[in-house]
Amino acid sequence: MVALLGTQTFAGETMESPAPRRAVFPSLEVEVSERPVPGFRAPEVSARTVVDAPAALVYRAAGDYDAFARFVPNVRSSRVVRQAGSIRWVHQVLRLPWPFSDREYVIRVRHHTPDGARRGYRIEWKIDPVATAELAGHGTVVPRVFDGRWAIRAVGSGPRTDATYTALLDPAGSLPGWLIRYASRRMLPEVVAAVAKRARFLASGRAERRENNEPDAGR
Repeated sequence: MVALLGTQTFAGETMESPAPRRAVFPSLEVEVSERPVPGFRAPEVSARTVVDAPAALVYRAAGDYDAFARFVPNVRSSRVVRQAGSIRWVHQVLRLPWPFSDREYVIRVRHHTPDGARRGYRIEWKIDPVATAELAGHGTVVPRVFDGRWAIRAVGSGPRTDATYTALLDPAGSLPGWLIRYASRRMLPEVVAAVAKRARFLASGRAERRENNEPDAGR
């Protein structure tokens, strides 16, 4: 939610307007759309872009939960606490701006990869209330809802990927509705941009060189 202080700019945005059409980052544009959801203060927001990296690497970046705190904005901590087949339980702490407290929860994530190279990848999640109650700290504020999904597929003949991140997040607590809506519109494009940047980094081979303690080329 510190996305309120993010670096992207929006085309045609005002505080009262619906979701902007574009979020502009260095070397990347993200299309943003939204739809109201009855009973919730926040809309469901979708952020879509094309990444100059193979779909397998975008999928790898989107599911690299143990590394989220290093490259995804507003994530204070993230770790996989359990796995069973294609399902993972991920404990996360979401950083909110002062004076609001952080949000802590466990999401139950399902990975769909029937044939990622040809048919794409899909990741879906919801908060698991039982696991959250077991792992969240005393006095923690748990989001009212955090439902989301990634749709990732290769486009064209080169290593390019269409990636869409959709989420409904109501952080609960005393945050005013206008702030939740405004932050949702800004936060999702930031996550997409971070995953795209991570995927391009993986495609460059620098991640493997760092893991093997090898110097980057030209250094």
